[in-house]
Amino acid sequence: MLRVGAVFLLLLVVSRGASLEPRYRSEFTYAEQLLEKMIRMEAEMDKWETRVNEQFGQLTSLREHIDHMTKTEDSRLKLIQEAFVESRNNITALQSRTDGLEQQLKEKMKKGEFHLQHIIRYCSLV
Repeated sequence: MLRVGAVFLLLLVVSRGASLEPRYRSEFTYAEQLLEKMIRMEAEMDKWETRVNEQFGQLTSLREHIDHMTKTEDSRLKLIQEAFVESRNNITALQSRTDGLEQQLKEKMKKGEFHLQHIIRYCSLV
């Protein structure tokens, strides 16, 4: 009988000692400390919410800045493309004019209207 009592006492101590809840003097003390813990957790959660909102605001601002820079770069690219097309057109016009002048020079040389002496005189003046 003594052994049964000792085993029962041992089980009682182990079951009470194995509890994950800390020991409190009363239910009120337990509820009060639990409420304080919940309030601390809520305050901590408010801090985290503020941090997340700040980070979200910074990300939004960064995204808007990137969008603005992209639009600016797109407009610059368009201006560069327009200048490139205009330059290419000017080069094409100059090439056509050069080809025409070259053809006229060849024709004058064939007819004998243009002599090497004119070239030499022109080059010495320059």
